[in-house]
Amino acid sequence: MGEKNPVLIVLPGLTDAFLDAELASRQLKRQFEPLLSSYQVVVLGRRQPLTEGFSLKEMALDVAFQIEEIKKSHTVSHIMGISMGGMVSMQLSVYHPELVPKLVLVACAAKQTQVGKTRLQTFKEYALQENYQELWDSALSLIFGQPITAPSVKVVVQKPRMPDFLYSVDACLSHDITELAHKIQCPVTVFGGERDELFNPDSVKELKSLIPEARIKIVEGGLHGFVGNLRQEVLNYLLTEAKT
Repeated sequence: MGEKNPVLIVLPGLTDAFLDAELASRQLKRQFEPLLSSYQVVVLGRRQPLTEGFSLKEMALDVAFQIEEIKKSHTVSHIMGISMGGMVSMQLSVYHPELVPKLVLVACAAKQTQVGKTRLQTFKEYALQENYQELWDSALSLIFGQPITAPSVKVVVQKPRMPDFLYSVDACLSHDITELAHKIQCPVTVFGGERDELFNPDSVKELKSLIPEARIKIVEGGLHGFVGNLRQEVLNYLLTEAKT
């Protein structure tokens, strides 16, 4: 999206396994349009189809190949990982530090909380039961703080890509980079939501002990995901970064 140079690379969250390409494209254009005056935004989704047991590290290696191609013609200024994308981007920062000039983590921490594991297991159970209404309702309550039936939330209930969705959930459940986080040497800025159930403020702040130079911002009222107050804080930060 956009024609500017430098490039902001975005690694999306678990919703990458929910939405088809056309719907995801429309959503992403709405989300990132405010940045297009300063960046070209490139969103790198996960490979399709995934194979069983495909790890976060392997996803990071996929991303590394794509970033190397982009760097042949453009300057990459930031890697931004949102939720699951944050997990992948941390792996990328450990194993390919030369590709990550600055890292922005949104709604992510060094490992899963117990609440997060329980929520992810519930997502998996709903998907296996083909209970997609409940799956969407649970996911959107987490992201927006209100159920799918709320009049202000409009969404098309659709089947997630299976088994990619299940394999993505398994990868998220395995997330724990506490022993490797010290290897992340680039500037790191972390945005967490005050009301995020998956990665609560304490788990986000733990990153400060693992990456001492990391800047931590807990957004008042922020929920999980790149929406609402959390979204605006991140956009404002990136627009300010573009001017420096």
